[in-house]
Amino acid sequence: PTRFGNVSYTIARRGRVVTARLVLPAGAHARLRLRLPPGEHLARVVVGGMRVPVGRAATIDLGSRHGAVAVRAVVR
Repeated sequence: PTRFGNVSYTIARRGRVVTARLVLPAGAHARLRLRLPPGEHLARVVVGGMRVPVGRAATIDLGSRHGAVAVRAVVR
C-alpha cells in the first residue's frame, strides 16, 4: 500500500526489452525506476502506446496515469 492506495506491478526482461504492467490508484503521481546493469541504458520507453522521455537514473515519469498502465522499454 501507498498513501494513495494499493499498487501492484510485474516487471520482466527478455533480451533487450523490459516490460512492466502496473495498476495504479487514482490521484497518484507515479514514477518507475528501472535499475539496469552497469553500462546499460534505456534507449526508448513507451507508456500506454506513447513514447515518453527517460530521466536520469532510468526514471520514467508516469504522471497522473491510473488504472492499468503498460510500459515497454528498450535497453542498449
